Amino acid sequence: HWINPSATDLPQVMPGDLRGLDEDGYLQVLTTYGMAAVEMTGSGGELLQIASGSKATITFPIPAALSGSAPANLPLWYFDESMGLWKQEGSATKTGSNYVGDVAHFSYWNCDVPSNYVQFNCTIVDGSGQAIPHVLVKISRVSNPTSAGYGYTDSSGYTGGAVPNNAQLLLEVFPDWNCGTAIYSQTFTTGSTNISLGTITVNNTSYIANVSGTVTDCNAMPVSNGCVLMSINQRYYRFAVSSSGAFDFNIVLCSPSGSADIIAEDLTNMQQGTALTVTLNSGSNVLGNLQACGTNTAQFINLSVNGTNYSLTSPADSIMQTGNSGTPTSGSGGVYGFGATQNYISFVYTSSGVITVGAPVNLSFLNTSYINDSTYIVSPIAVNITEYGAVGTGFIAGNFTGTLQGAAPPPAGTYNITCSFRVRRRI
Repeated sequence: HWINPSATDLPQVMPGDLRGLDEDGYLQVLTTYGMAAVEMTGSGGELLQIASGSKATITFPIPAALSGSAPANLPLWYFDESMGLWKQEGSATKTGSNYVGDVAHFSYWNCDVPSNYVQFNCTIVDGSGQAIPHVLVKISRVSNPTSAGYGYTDSSGYTGGAVPNNAQLLLEVFPDWNCGTAIYSQTFTTGSTNISLGTITVNNTSYIANVSGTVTDCNAMPVSNGCVLMSINQRYYRFAVSSSGAFDFNIVLCSPSGSADIIAEDLTNMQQGTALTVTLNSGSNVLGNLQACGTNTAQFINLSVNGTNYSLTSPADSIMQTGNSGTPTSGSGGVYGFGATQNYISFVYTSSGVITVGAPVNLSFLNTSYINDSTYIVSPIAVNITEYGAVGTGFIAGNFTGTLQGAAPPPAGTYNITCSFRVRRRI
């Protein structure tokens, strides 16, 4: 799968960020000219690799927007998932409108120009000095706008990271990656030492909405351990309520007004209320009281491997839906869970039609730290969908049972698995 290095959603689809270790082990900032995810499987679905001592040729198309600055030769880098960094290995040569190089293993591959870096940081606030959280800060080279890095501000408005040294850079603040208009921009120049722009004040209040209200439980009592979930511009936000059940937060819109879905959640009693669709406008938006009652919010992945049971449970463990689920022509997606003890369970399902309750889909992949072996599916495994709620407010739940075959050298293991799951729909 080719990953377009000039795509606007590059930060959403690439692994890690554009930092890598060169051949001498030094951290570098990378300018990408193409990426590819490469995987090969056998007839039984087992993962294959290039034979020891052999290599395969990989070709990356160069987008027209990058052809003018594309050098004749550049290093190749593969993504080390255990470190979350790219590692330099080999090189690629510009041949016509492509980069071509040889690789010794399958992975995520990236052709990049490395450069030294300095550390950068800033804090984004509004005209009254209040932090603006969760906005996208983009930094690009003035001479090559497609060479860019991205970071979101945290709850205090802070963001930071590595940027190229001795470079003229453009900083832009966007409400989100899919918003086309920056609400703030400035250029700055880096040298050979770390740089801080300090506090940046965004006086453009025409895109900033303040949202406030209260949350009560099924007994109409204030929720002291809860949150407000909001879906807007294809992004999901989570804001904690105070001990008295109040919420008060700022959100930056793509335009002076925008539609949002909001749900109140009671974390103690594992209940949520009915989704409220509202139009948010710049300035004050008082929503009144939201009741967190009516729908159970349990999220879990329960997995049995040869009779031994394992479980990941939210919120102690992180569980999320992934993929492109329930499109008009096909249903595909998956569930990923990562435990507080670094254990994980991940699986993917596919269907030839729209996913609905009672219509089985097929398990196409399962990977878990609880099986110390590369595995593949022996015979088709049906995933029974028992719940399929609305995106952002509802949940997808189901179960499946089957057998996985180990791909290790004989004697390879056989793994009888049973799984049940429930996770909030994101897609």
